[in-house]
Formats: sequence, C-alpha cells, structure tokens
Amino acid sequence: MVFILNNLIGFIGSQLIVNTPMFLTLRKLVLVMIYLNDVFIGKKKLSCFTSTCVLVVTFGTVMAGIEDFSADYIGYIIVIIYNGLTVLYNKLTETFKRDTGVPNLKLLVYNSFLSCPILFTLIFATGEHKRLINYLYGEKIFEGTYIGAFVYLFFFCAFCVALVLSFFISNEKNSSLFTAMLSNSKDVIITALSYFFLMN
Repeated sequence: MVFILNNLIGFIGSQLIVNTPMFLTLRKLVLVMIYLNDVFIGKKKLSCFTSTCVLVVTFGTVMAGIEDFSADYIGYIIVIIYNGLTVLYNKLTETFKRDTGVPNLKLLVYNSFLSCPILFTLIFATGEHKRLINYLYGEKIFEGTYIGAFVYLFFFCAFCVALVLSFFISNEKNSSLFTAMLSNSKDVIITALSYFFLMN
C-alpha cells in the first residue's frame, strides 16, 4: 500500500504543482529527512563523514534550486507527503529481509504484481489514458512509424527497471541513508546525457 500511495502521490503531485523545478528540488530533501529519522527516531550514531556528506548534498540542492522557489503552497504540502511516504517506504524495505526473511527482490515482484492492476484500473477510471494518447499524437510521436516510439519506450523502461532494481538491492545490502545518498549520483549521469543530447 505504501508503494502504491507513493507512486500515486508522485504522479498527482507532478500534475498539480505549478512550479516543477521547485517540486524536483524539494524531492531531493528525502536524503536529509532519512538522516533526521536515523538520528532522532532510530537513535543511530552516524559518522562525521556521513553527516558532512548529507550537509554538502543538502546545501548544494538548496543552492541549485533556490531561485525556483515560489508561493506554491499546494506544492509544499504534496512534496512533504511524498517525501514522508518515500522515507517510510525506504525504512520498510531496509528492514524487510531481516523481519520476514524474504529478499527485497521478491518484495519488488510482489509490489509489481499487486500494484499494476490497481494502477491500471486507476489510469482508465480517471481517463488518464486518453490524455496520454492525446499527448503522444500532439508530439507527433506516432507520426509515420511506430518504431521510434517503441525504441524510446524500450529504453525508458530499461532505465526504470535498472534504477528500481539497484534501489532494492542496495537498500537490502546497505542502509536506506546510504542508498538515498548514492541515488544522487544518477543525477550526474542524467545531467551529462542531457547536456550531450540537448545542447548538440
């Protein structure tokens, strides 16, 4: 249920929030929320190096997005809920194998099988599939040939699968704080690819 709620809040938030850069910047504060949870609720003793890394990443996040903040109060509420669900889910997956003896990859499979029918039902119940079709035709993705659309879809799905698999494996082997800190490294790759494809 937390997995489904997390996906739904993220999807709804990305549509309701007017200021998308602010939303994305505040999403990166999941790291500091996990850190505060570990320190004050989990009573973990973290090294000075870990604390410094969290401080540097958080400071860099705020400095990079400070010009994008606006009085989008609905956005703030949605991001807080979204971040809270993400922290909760990270903590659940961190201790799942220890508590149940079931590996995290099985948890991923269970989540997928349970959430896909519910999410597909909601997609059709809300009419979101019609908006998707209109968007694809509006962007002329289906013009001429379907091959280009399917190639983009294939690579997008492959990247998503790799990202989710790495999250579950890392969260089982390491702490959720380490996983959240390491997940920021994907932004370096995304930025480099964006520069290469968008600037040329």
